[in-house]
Amino acid sequence: MSKMNLLINILLHLFILVVLLFYIRKIALAIPSIGTMIYPNFKPYTTFEYIIHIITVFLFLDTLKSLHYKVERLRDDTDVLKLFS
Repeated sequence: MSKMNLLINILLHLFILVVLLFYIRKIALAIPSIGTMIYPNFKPYTTFEYIIHIITVFLFLDTLKSLHYKVERLRDDTDVLKLFS
C-alpha cells in the first residue's frame, strides 16, 4: 500500500468515526426518555453526556488498534527529515 493510499485510508477511518459519533448522539436525542413517561417530573438527559463519553471510549478503543497499525506503517515509510527539508 502506498503512502498516499495509507494516509487517505487513515483520514477516511477518522472521518467515519466522527460522523458515527455525531449520528449516535442525534439518534439518542431522538429517542424519548423512559423516565419522563413513568414519572412526569423527571428531568431527561441529565446524564446524557456521560453516556456519549462512554460510547466514544468504546468506539475509540475499538478503532485504536487498526489506526495505530496504519499510523505506524505510515511513520515507518516516511522519512521525517525529508518532510522538514
